[in-house]
Amino acid sequence: TIPPLQRQNVIIAYSPTETRTSTVRIPLHIAYNNNIYNLICKGIGVMTRLGFEPGTVTLGPCKPYENSQVVSVMLKNTSDVDIEVFNSEFDSQHKEEEAILLAEDAYNTKKEFYTSPRLPGQQLP
Repeated sequence: TIPPLQRQNVIIAYSPTETRTSTVRIPLHIAYNNNIYNLICKGIGVMTRLGFEPGTVTLGPCKPYENSQVVSVMLKNTSDVDIEVFNSEFDSQHKEEEAILLAEDAYNTKKEFYTSPRLPGQQLP
């Protein structure tokens, strides 16, 4: 319910499943009003494209607690947007941010969290 002469912010989430432009018309029905208002939402899905060289890595056998084997691979970002690469098991900033978000109950019922876009490596708002 929105009181007379008041405003209400509405959050609309766009979660693309492919790279393309899409337009969605969302009909808004208002109680005791026969008019249907259409909210037109436009978005562009941009999916990241990553590649590894070499595409396959083969490691030979090694014994536990002895010399480990190290193989280098090159990660290529062939998309038009920056990406941030991290390991969720070893990245302390990621662990700290997850703890903050869980403590704040910031996730919705689908385990999604919405915030303004931020640059790679930038702190939570």
